[in-house]
Amino acid sequence: MSSKTCAPDLLSRHGITFDQCRARRGGIFDWPVTSPHQDILNSDDEMDDDLGALHSSLRLGGTTVTTWLQVEKIESGQEYLSSHFGLAYRSALLEDLMNSAHIGSRSWDLDVGSQGAFPRQGSLVLGGYDTSAPNEGAVSYPLPKNPIDSSSRLLQTRIASMVLRSVGGTTDVELAHDLPACIEPYYRPLYLPEEIYREFMSMHESLRELLAELHFQNKLVADLIAEFFACYRTGRPLHSLAPDGSTTIDPEFTEIAIRREPTDRKIVTLGRVFLSQVYLFVDYETGKFALSSRLNHILPHTETPLAAAGLPRPDTTSPLSQNKMITIVRAPLSYK
Repeated sequence: MSSKTCAPDLLSRHGITFDQCRARRGGIFDWPVTSPHQDILNSDDEMDDDLGALHSSLRLGGTTVTTWLQVEKIESGQEYLSSHFGLAYRSALLEDLMNSAHIGSRSWDLDVGSQGAFPRQGSLVLGGYDTSAPNEGAVSYPLPKNPIDSSSRLLQTRIASMVLRSVGGTTDVELAHDLPACIEPYYRPLYLPEEIYREFMSMHESLRELLAELHFQNKLVADLIAEFFACYRTGRPLHSLAPDGSTTIDPEFTEIAIRREPTDRKIVTLGRVFLSQVYLFVDYETGKFALSSRLNHILPHTETPLAAAGLPRPDTTSPLSQNKMITIVRAPLSYK
């Protein structure tokens, strides 16, 4: 864990004591993210109803724990607050915090999404308090087997076409070459201990139907919503969290989310896709988009690379980069 996690200036800024800071799982993180709602991660304030938050109470060992389940993703680029109920039983950071006596146990809480230290290895919890000391009694539950480990569902897929939604219209893009992608389904509710899972599902009956449909076809249609800016700017957070608690630079944005219905922003997210590599182009004379898996693909001279997954950002000081970038704000996926 970084020594700056509970530094005196951060304690003063947030008005908390050192013990409060170390009890907060993950400490206080001031990530340079783009989401205007990021402060909720470091706050005990309740979310407004218009954020799509759902208030739930679960009882753990006789103690009522009040939590907020974020049903609608709040995001800009990849960043979002919390979208899935999960357990951080594989988090290297939480393991380090527990071993160094900063928290008493790796207890469950809200998942903060793809910006965790190891987003593909479980849920990293950055909110909520765990005031128990390592030697004190703590409520523990057996974890069910992770169904991803034995899943026979198709995780490899190819994207055949995309729908790019920009200011002023919608453009369907048929790809010259299918884009390879890897799907990671969200089985987050199944990470809950059985007794908590049953109570959780009793409050959210609509999830039962969604959980039964975690299957994917060979080809998918991606639905991207885009915004243009007067100058180059990316909505993708450029910092991620390293296992030691420090931040690392990550210039890529290669992840899009899977939803059952792309038109409903409040529906539960079923999973996410990691694109192998994508190049996005725009023709400003005709207002059309082009999408290719190859940078050297033959394109009209008026088309300019707009964004690329897996590549460093272009030089933002160059005049050629002005008005050429796109920010992917939401990226649900639907079946073809």
